[in-house]
Amino acid sequence: MQQINIDLERTILGCSMQYPDGLNSMLELIDSDKYFTSTQTKAIYRVIADLTANGNGVDLLTVTEHSRRLGLYKDCGEAYGITALTMGAPYSYNQKTNCAILIDRFTLSELGRVSKDIGIKVVEQLNPYEISDTAMRELVELQFKARQRHTYDTDQLNRLITDELVDIAKNGVSAIGVPVGLRSLRRIIPCWGNGKLIIVAARPGMGKTSFVQNVINDCADASKAVLLFSLEMDAREISYRLMSSLTTNMQQRYSAMHLKASATTADDINSIFHTVLPKVQDKFKQRYYKDDAPLLFIDDKGGINIGYLQNKAREIAAQSRAGLGCIVVDYIGLMDDSSKNGDNKSDRIGNITSALKAIAKDLQIPVIALSQLSREVEKRGDKRPMLSDLRSSGSIEQDADSVLFLYRPEYYPETGTHIIHCESGMEVPAAGYGEVIVAKNRNGGLGSSAFKFVPETTTIVDETSEARQPYYQEAGETAPF
Repeated sequence: MQQINIDLERTILGCSMQYPDGLNSMLELIDSDKYFTSTQTKAIYRVIADLTANGNGVDLLTVTEHSRRLGLYKDCGEAYGITALTMGAPYSYNQKTNCAILIDRFTLSELGRVSKDIGIKVVEQLNPYEISDTAMRELVELQFKARQRHTYDTDQLNRLITDELVDIAKNGVSAIGVPVGLRSLRRIIPCWGNGKLIIVAARPGMGKTSFVQNVINDCADASKAVLLFSLEMDAREISYRLMSSLTTNMQQRYSAMHLKASATTADDINSIFHTVLPKVQDKFKQRYYKDDAPLLFIDDKGGINIGYLQNKAREIAAQSRAGLGCIVVDYIGLMDDSSKNGDNKSDRIGNITSALKAIAKDLQIPVIALSQLSREVEKRGDKRPMLSDLRSSGSIEQDADSVLFLYRPEYYPETGTHIIHCESGMEVPAAGYGEVIVAKNRNGGLGSSAFKFVPETTTIVDETSEARQPYYQEAGETAPF
């Protein structure tokens, strides 16, 4: 196997020196000398990579001369060894296949190494949790780095577009993200798009966590798993709130506190504990499971950093049988920027949002991050948030593909009993009225959409109906493209 690998490596490098297409294919798929096993092939790859990084051409003569400058001439096998690689080098049409085989063999080798390391640590009886965490991190890194493509030529771009259009025609908007459940909002934003960073910002009390519940339900409707990083509330609190939201359409609504307090009346067979809670728990399981695969994952560790979030997200993406469809962070102001590159809060938030955007692109799923606005909003006559309210929060506005603000006028006493509806322009009761303000939308329009806030169950619903249906099941509605 060792000799077969070296022959393959020599073939790839020889093709790269002979044909420009072969060089481009290798550099697109192989980004490190770690994939090569011999001293010679590692050295020649380093010489080629250094030439291209400095904008120089690659051929037999340039590689030979540059190897001398880098002090790698002997490692490359001198002139004879370099020339031998180009003799009989195959044409470049097989180059991508050969590179893919080399990557697969490297991945298998790394899997063997990780397995061996685990075995040694187990025999040495080291901390089992540390062993598990380290192994999972390394395995997931291998899975997501293998065969990642970041550069596309014109033909590949055309194929990408064609494949996506076929997928959309077959599966609807679910093919490119998680369909938005609120009917009014999806006229502006049809879905939480794959690879996008969506910022949802508001003052306290506007319903940010309630909005998170909607995102969780959007994922459940699409049969996709969601991973919630809840830095403020623990997993039990979130679960109680989700259970409470399931009673919104029942004859009697029950708050999270009602459901929790029902345990105090466990002796009474007619109490909520016996008559309501079992039904709600059953609905909870049905709602957030599909084919025995969980659709909801909650991580409630406080003060997490980007490294932790990234590793956990990749771990869940690898484990989830339903497929990870979305990441939600509640909220970014409580995250720790372990890089310490920023001197102030603004810089730290900017580091975090940049990293979240990178994770969204890497995993090709939407990342929805909540942000808390400062009190400056409340100093204005019109309390509706604006993009300028984010200017003191690092590069949030620049990093985000979409920025949404939540606004509930009844929170402010000076509002009065009525408010002008953001869509109809008519005067409506302020009680329960709320708006989602789409202030930035890189791939669509801007505007405001109205919602109804149900205080008993802290739930955000459509104005016209408190019933919730999956988007793709609503009769008479077509995909909003």
